[in-house]
Amino acid sequence: HNCPVLLHTDRARAELTATIRASGADGGAIKSPDSAELIEVIQSVLSRWRRASDDSPGASGRWRRS
Repeated sequence: HNCPVLLHTDRARAELTATIRASGADGGAIKSPDSAELIEVIQSVLSRWRRASDDSPGASGRWRRS
């Protein structure tokens, strides 16, 4: 499958950033009571993926990474 990978953690921001880089994940967020950062990251990553996609998600069921 070709889909966005996001990390959601209670670790320090520096550790999250390092893990995103090392793993090749598309983004990540620090856990919080209201999940605001997670929601923002999801919206941002999906927006980037949609712009980079040559196909609509309904046509092929896959997203292409930029």
